[in-house]
Order: sequence, then C-alpha cells, then structure tokens
Amino acid sequence: MDLEWIKCVGNEWCQLNRLDLTHRNIKGLDGVYILWHGKDERVILKVGSGKIAQLLVENVDDIAVQAFEKYVLYVTWASAPLLKRKGIEAFLFNTLSPKIKEEAPKAKPITVNLPW
Repeated sequence: MDLEWIKCVGNEWCQLNRLDLTHRNIKGLDGVYILWHGKDERVILKVGSGKIAQLLVENVDDIAVQAFEKYVLYVTWASAPLLKRKGIEAFLFNTLSPKIKEEAPKAKPITVNLPW
C-alpha cells in the first residue's frame, strides 16, 4: 500500500517541536506517524496511529521523547484508512524497531512504503 508521507515547507522533514499543531494539514487528520532524530542517520523513536494532532501533542509533552530534543526531533505522518491503520502501524513497528518501546500493535502487518 502506498502512503503519502507529509513534509513541511521547503520539502523538508517537519521538526516536532516547531510544528503548528492546529494547521489544517494536521488538525482532524487520522493516520499513522513516524518520529525520529538524526537527519542522515535516523534513529526511530516512535511510531503510532490515530488522531495525528493529538498524538503529536502527546509527544511534545512526553519527557522520554523530549530527552532526544537536542538531536532535533523529526516527524512525518500519512493519512490511512481506519480499518488498515493498526496493520500499517504493526508493519512500521516491526520494520523500524522504535527505541521508545510501547506495546506492539496486535494486528496483521500491512506493508507500506517508507517515507525515505
């Protein structure tokens, strides 16, 4: 399944702590996201699915995530159908092995394109 991963102005990856979380491209969007640090050598911190704006606010407030802020936190997201969202999240979780571990999604992985 092909997803359209979002970038910010200038075709650059969005920086989590600089995002306007009320922007029309985020507000009300449901889908999946990937959070990482490192521009050239990415270290994946988290993946998730649900209401994107709400999830990103939670990450801005998460001390475990913000511990990596000095490395610059990047994020991208994509709209995804509700019935496929957990399967996509499972694929991202299994493929990217995020460093901040949360419970793995209990769904059959659905293969998608990665943003890179």
